[in-house]
Amino acid sequence: MYFDALLARKSERKRDELNFPKFKENYIKAFERMLRARKERGKETTFSLWTDGEAVYKWWMEDQDRSKSDNT
Repeated sequence: MYFDALLARKSERKRDELNFPKFKENYIKAFERMLRARKERGKETTFSLWTDGEAVYKWWMEDQDRSKSDNT
C-alpha cells in the first residue's frame, strides 16, 4: 500500500484516509522521521511550508504543486 498511496491521486488518498483509520497518523509519523533525518544529515527542508510532519501531510494530501511552493 505504501508506494501505491504515494503515487495515488488526491481522491484515492482521501479515500484511504477514511478507510484506514491509522493512515493519517502513520504518514505524519513517517514525515516527522523524514524531516528529522534530513536535519541530522545537515540538509535543509525542501520547502519552508514543511515545518513538521502535519504540514508535510497537508501539503501532500492537497496535491500542492512543487513549483508554487516556497523553496528555501
